[in-house]
Amino acid sequence: MMKNLANEALLVMGSRRTYGISYTASPTRLAALDPITRQPIVAIWTYDGDVKGSEGDAFIDISPMRLLTVSSAGYLPVTLNVGNAIGCSNLMNIRTDDGSVTFFGVEGFLPPQPADNHDVIGIFSSTNSAVALRSDGASFPGENRNMARRCHILLPSVGTSSN
Repeated sequence: MMKNLANEALLVMGSRRTYGISYTASPTRLAALDPITRQPIVAIWTYDGDVKGSEGDAFIDISPMRLLTVSSAGYLPVTLNVGNAIGCSNLMNIRTDDGSVTFFGVEGFLPPQPADNHDVIGIFSSTNSAVALRSDGASFPGENRNMARRCHILLPSVGTSSN
């Protein structure tokens, strides 16, 4: 008996992450698979706001700060959330579904929760510090408190953080 795939969502494998320096600087690869056979299938990969998507069984994610919808005939589409986790040394920054950032890491390295921790659309990281970008273009640091230096990041077409 053949299973009705119209009730099955695509299986999308891979990871989404916001960009940082060192090992996290390159885009990631995503793949669309049949949820039952686990075989690659051709899908349409469309970023939120784009009229036309890209076709293929794999996709290089160059805009992890945007929602990404993956669709294919005979399957339910899947919308992938933005990249939401990035680390810097002894600190992990996680963007939650409500748009705030939670910090995890080694005790003594965790920054205090900032008052302006809302509407975060992306997190950027270097080895010893991180900065979160809000939807209004403002940013706040997630600095490793035990490090003396800060990382000032230029945010293209948004401005700079001078905290």
